[in-house]
Amino acid sequence: MELLALGNADIKDNDPYYDNKHKAWEGRALAVVRNNGNTGTATVKVKARTASGVDISNEIRIDSAGEK
Repeated sequence: MELLALGNADIKDNDPYYDNKHKAWEGRALAVVRNNGNTGTATVKVKARTASGVDISNEIRIDSAGEK
């Protein structure tokens, strides 16, 4: 898998979409990934700090079977 872009729908956000880190906006974020032809598993890690200062994180695994 290949990370193509990150976004958050905030029209005032000037952060580059092609970076591998991006701030969420109103709890929203978008990652665009593409299968680069390899089989295997890709992991997307998401980390956030709550209003009370607690760090939370989540991992999303994407399985790719590849072309047949």
